[in-house]
Amino acid sequence: MLLGYATSDAEWNYIDEGVLVSLAEISREHFPDRIQHGAWFQFHRFLSDKDADHGGFKIGRLGPPPVRAVSAKILGQDEMEHVLTLLLSAKSGIGNASLRVSARHHVELMSNYGLRRAESAALRGEDYQYNLVRVQAYGEHSLKTAWADRTLPLAFAEPATREWMRQARVRSFGLLIDPDESTTANPDSFFDAVNQVIKQVSGDES
Repeated sequence: MLLGYATSDAEWNYIDEGVLVSLAEISREHFPDRIQHGAWFQFHRFLSDKDADHGGFKIGRLGPPPVRAVSAKILGQDEMEHVLTLLLSAKSGIGNASLRVSARHHVELMSNYGLRRAESAALRGEDYQYNLVRVQAYGEHSLKTAWADRTLPLAFAEPATREWMRQARVRSFGLLIDPDESTTANPDSFFDAVNQVIKQVSGDES
């Protein structure tokens, strides 16, 4: 694409915000939106790096980084199933089998209910209440906003997710994502690995 651009202007080796916008528009028809936004986000960051080798191109004035209008965290059904499968395998980069179960449950809750990462990690067994799940503050766990305190219909979750949630409640797990009643999940131990798996499956490294 840059080669095509290079033959159309006398100042073929000059890139500024106007050129970036034009190139982004040209590429829209060739790539899915998620990849499109991620690619230009990365390219903008590369061009803004004064120490990078820009291959002879002169970099003019650039605007702020592109708004990430389409998140890499929005996955299709096949992609999400791939993520969940990977999280249960050693390929996830999570070395402990119990932690892999917790990581999968963590992502299932986010996927089913659109929860924030911290919300999913902090749901307790007691927050499962028959036909609903309560997202609420307690102890040292706070919510991002007052509107984040909410009730989620249990029926929104997939049947398999509802079943392990029910088991967590019946067996008095501390957190819903605990792998069993005697093991406490430590989300800090798998957050980075989960992010890497999602990036791998989505193909978006930004």
